[in-house]
Amino acid sequence: MAQKPPAFQFYAKDWRSSPTICRMTLAERGVAVTLMAVAWDSERTGYLPADLTLLSKITAISPRILRDFTANYPRFARRMGDEYQIERLAEQADNYRRLSTIRSNAAKSRYPANAEQMHLQNAHTASASAPASAKSNTTPPTPPLTRGEESFFEWQRQTIGVRMNGRRRLFSDRERENLAGARAEEVVEFLKRKGLLARIVVTQ
Repeated sequence: MAQKPPAFQFYAKDWRSSPTICRMTLAERGVAVTLMAVAWDSERTGYLPADLTLLSKITAISPRILRDFTANYPRFARRMGDEYQIERLAEQADNYRRLSTIRSNAAKSRYPANAEQMHLQNAHTASASAPASAKSNTTPPTPPLTRGEESFFEWQRQTIGVRMNGRRRLFSDRERENLAGARAEEVVEFLKRKGLLARIVVTQ
């Protein structure tokens, strides 16, 4: 099982502009952040027990406050059977698992099991002695920072075209790190899952 990242993505602009968050008092925002932290740290990432007595023990928030909060803001934490789901955190966890699978599959396709030990032994020497041009092929490039029509960037000697849809960045730093070693086809599929139009333009 892939190790869970220690932090979740917190989008300040989304937080400040959210109609739900804007309705909250300062104390209620503290409850919201606490629930997010506990949900991320839970065994099933993004979920909380619906038993408010149990949730109170986990969060150190009184059952009365939790009852009022979940009643007043049902969209923040959706009731799903015997659990509450914080949807954004659950989606982030799913994305991390998919990225971990992409990296794992890419690594296995490049380094057979009987070559893994040799690769680890030579990694430091290869990194120190390789020319700058060779090293750059192992590092995910920073995608185009343009807006508007289709933009292009190189990935593993292939060219990927993508419509930015008003985005300044295609990947977060964490996503770029997790995509290291992935094939261009896998990167395209990842972008499509994010709702972007992406394609391989040229294969060299």
